[in-house]
Amino acid sequence: MKNAVWKFELHPDTPIKLPKDAKVLKIGTQYGSPILWALVDTDELLEERLFTVVGTGWVVSDLETAKYHGTFMLEDGALVFHVFER
Repeated sequence: MKNAVWKFELHPDTPIKLPKDAKVLKIGTQYGSPILWALVDTDELLEERLFTVVGTGWVVSDLETAKYHGTFMLEDGALVFHVFER
C-alpha cells in the first residue's frame, strides 16, 4: 500500500478515474479551476467515478441518492457550485 494525495480538475458530469477506494479529502479551487483532492492508494486499480457539479439555485431532480462532497466558489464568490458523487 502506497498512500498519496492526488488532485483532479472537476468538470460537470465528467467521470474521473481514481484508484479503488480513494477518499475525497477536499473540494476547492486552484488558479481559478475547480479541484478535487483525494487520498489514494497508488497500488490500487483505477475505477471510474462520476462527480456532478451543480450551481446554487439549479433545479436537479436526481441527487437524492448522491453523496455530497463539498462546495466551491468562482468569480470572487459570485458563482457557487456544489459537488455530488453519483
